[in-house]
Amino acid sequence: MPRIGYLTPSTFPDLMKTGRGGKGFGETALAVIDQLALDMMGTEPREEMTSAATEWGKEYEYLAREAYEEKNMVKVIVPDFTVSSDLAYVGGTCDGLVGKDLIIEIKCPFNSANHIAREKQLQKYIYQLQGYMWIYDRPKLHFISFDDRCRQEFKLLVDPVIRDEQIINDIKERCKQAYEAACKRVDELEKRYLTNESDRKW
Repeated sequence: MPRIGYLTPSTFPDLMKTGRGGKGFGETALAVIDQLALDMMGTEPREEMTSAATEWGKEYEYLAREAYEEKNMVKVIVPDFTVSSDLAYVGGTCDGLVGKDLIIEIKCPFNSANHIAREKQLQKYIYQLQGYMWIYDRPKLHFISFDDRCRQEFKLLVDPVIRDEQIINDIKERCKQAYEAACKRVDELEKRYLTNESDRKW
């Protein structure tokens, strides 16, 4: 679950989207920045948005983890929320740690077509996956897709992902820019709305 006041890997795919001409922040990135600014201003924790797809993923995630452990004969440790050692406003909770080098990230698609569209799914979540490897400082990740509706041999699909320092550096730089933009947003709002009435120019 995302922590209030942090940029988390689940927001990275949106945060990395640019505006027109490949410059600046795209609309989804601006939405992430605005939410961070609201968090900085001390808003009450928001209710987590949910959907049928989200509930489906939560329901089957533990089965996916068990299936992965059984197939690979390993023990998966579910970690606590972890803050990046580089940026104090970045953190997240991955789906599991294996040994000293490996992370797992689990997806349980509501739409079975996404279960087999592996290249498309890897591309969609690449910033999230690399973000977790950055935060947990691990070199390898297994991207897991689980669909209990498939034939036994196709229920669990696992793709290895190798740490990419260039992508991680791009994420770091984007997070820095987003944090600065959120701080600026808060400062602007405070100056605009928290000045004394007598100081306002009418």
